[in-house]
Amino acid sequence: MFEAMSRTRHQGVQGFSLLELLIVLGLIGALAAALLPSIGLTSGSQMSMALRDFSAQVRAVFDSAILTGRVHRIVLDMKSGDYWVEAAPLGYSGRAPRAQRAIDRSIMADDERKRLIDGLSEAASQPRKSATDEERFYSVRSLVVNQRRALTPVQWSEVDDAVLFKKSLPGKVRFAALATEQMPEKKLRSEFEEGDFGQIFFYPDGTLSQAMIHFGIEGDEDGIRDDAVKYTVFLDPLTGRSQLVEGFQDAEFVED
Repeated sequence: MFEAMSRTRHQGVQGFSLLELLIVLGLIGALAAALLPSIGLTSGSQMSMALRDFSAQVRAVFDSAILTGRVHRIVLDMKSGDYWVEAAPLGYSGRAPRAQRAIDRSIMADDERKRLIDGLSEAASQPRKSATDEERFYSVRSLVVNQRRALTPVQWSEVDDAVLFKKSLPGKVRFAALATEQMPEKKLRSEFEEGDFGQIFFYPDGTLSQAMIHFGIEGDEDGIRDDAVKYTVFLDPLTGRSQLVEGFQDAEFVED
């Protein structure tokens, strides 16, 4: 009798089949996929993710400029929150000019610019008489060569590899304002037009543009919410380190 009862009890307890386990796991996965987008993606967590990714990108670009010997820049789309990396041609050693001193290429016709570049190139290719009456060619520091370089647009190429690739700020996090060594007057996100991008330059000598970036949460009508989290990132021009400060703060180099 005891053996019969034991056998009956064993037959009544059945485990889950493999198919049933797969169905349960599938349901759990579907529920997780539906719930996770709304869990943890608060303004604070979105901001933390944005600051972490951006700081990591800055460090990666800083290292890449040194290792490759090429001038790099991070391009910021202030409207959409996208940002990506571009590199100058190998051998380009110029430093980006301040915005107010840069040549406004929009007011100079292409044919006029080409004429000026051709004239400067011809002059730079001709030997000149030195004080000792010897023929000398223009050096890379000569005024003629520098004028030609300033007029010739740099052919930047987008970097897209396993480390440096186009990224987007998560959720509604946006670049709220930007000021750099080349653009020392702070420019708000609302002051940027479509196709007008911010730029932060990195050089092979281990330096970069001094920069201040405000991060905020997008509100209605393309604005930044005052009641949401705000942070400021300062970029050290000598070390490439990112200093994080809560709230919107202005750097010392920012001009009024």
